Amino acid sequence: SDVYKRQPQLGQDIKFAENVLLQGYSSNPASPDIVFYLGVTMHKKGQLNEAVLFYTEAIRMMSSDALLVGVVDKEKAAAAAVVSDPPESIVVAHRDAHAALATALHALALDSDRDRALYQSALDTYIKAQQLNPTNEVLLANFALFLKEIGRGDESTKLSQRAHAINPNHPDVMRAVSECSGDMIVASNG
Repeated sequence: SDVYKRQPQLGQDIKFAENVLLQGYSSNPASPDIVFYLGVTMHKKGQLNEAVLFYTEAIRMMSSDALLVGVVDKEKAAAAAVVSDPPESIVVAHRDAHAALATALHALALDSDRDRALYQSALDTYIKAQQLNPTNEVLLANFALFLKEIGRGDESTKLSQRAHAINPNHPDVMRAVSECSGDMIVASNG
């Protein structure tokens, strides 16, 4: 019963996560994981500008040569001429950060009264995220919805169908197929 007393109250989870992440960030600002999850926290709080900043910084950190080879000191990394293939965990985190950034830019564009620059930035980021992770059904579904919003209906239908082929039972995929092609999708049991 003491365990439950120490847990944050419902509705305070995001604030609790933010506080923990900010403490971690103050002691380790070079951690792309902490920076990425601060972006996630801001995104969940609806602070989209801050989320975009954190996601962008996490992507920059994950893209650096020093991080990709697992060496913090760039001079040592260059001198060691280490392996060019990054660890799988970095590759996955990099894909996730691009997908999260695309959805945050998408939401910002919707909130910005059709700011063309934000829409273009969201489109470019969705394209990059899709290149990094072409089988992420949620990313494909969100991208399909975005394409529909910007008047690219044929592309949105095809993309929603690709997402459906990957996971026909995911609610985001079902919504994308319904909105992009007009087909009502019913979850299957198998």
